[in-house]
Amino acid sequence: MNVNKYFILSNLIIFGLISINHNSISQILPTYLSVHNKSDGIVQPNLILHLDASNSNSLNQNDLSSWNDLSSSSNDVSLVTGFTRNSYTLNSDPSFSSDNGGSIIFNDDAAYRKSTFSNFSGNTFTVSMWIKTSQSSGRLFGIARSPSSYAKQMTMWLTSSKVGIYGASNSLSTVNDDTWRFVTVVRSSGTYKYFVNQSLDVTRTGQDTKTFNVNDLVIGWDYRNNGSGFEGNIGAIYFYNSDLTNDQVVNNYNVTKSRYGH
Repeated sequence: MNVNKYFILSNLIIFGLISINHNSISQILPTYLSVHNKSDGIVQPNLILHLDASNSNSLNQNDLSSWNDLSSSSNDVSLVTGFTRNSYTLNSDPSFSSDNGGSIIFNDDAAYRKSTFSNFSGNTFTVSMWIKTSQSSGRLFGIARSPSSYAKQMTMWLTSSKVGIYGASNSLSTVNDDTWRFVTVVRSSGTYKYFVNQSLDVTRTGQDTKTFNVNDLVIGWDYRNNGSGFEGNIGAIYFYNSDLTNDQVVNNYNVTKSRYGH
């Protein structure tokens, strides 16, 4: 009799476990293990900003007022509207393209901003962006170059058709041929490595004692100079609070390139 009771109880337990559906499991798992937050293969350690226009958890293509961070740092950015400087008013009006999975089209009058860049230590970093443009000069990504803070700024821009960092020169290769390019800058102290797609383009020596402010993350525009906005498509942005290795940069290119026709 005791054996039969044990047998029946064991079967009930097994049946109960089998009956737990996928949704129930996802509810009791930590958020970072839930299905919609699964990694797409990009490097995860020290990733503090991950914006992806193809991911509905990051961007609602019918409402471009915010672009949500897929990392754990909650660095969601919002459209800047109604900002006036030197009689020029920025009224952001980007649009969405469904090509290549999805991207935001910037038009020289669109910018996203977060007032404080969470978990950014202000020194070593890696920033990668999937961009497509024919513009020769414009602002891509900035920290602390805001109406109130210039002293500890980092500005990533297009200059002379190349990608560059303020105070650290620019790439050798041009990137404005209106095709998708994976542009990356890795900074460690005064060494800046520029990558275009999977290749190390050039290593520069730049601001070696610079510690960048944690405030005013801005994408696609420059508060300081009118007419400096980016014109083109941005598909995804990855920012790390560390200097990625060459192999890690190549990995991030390889796991995302198919979407952009590479």
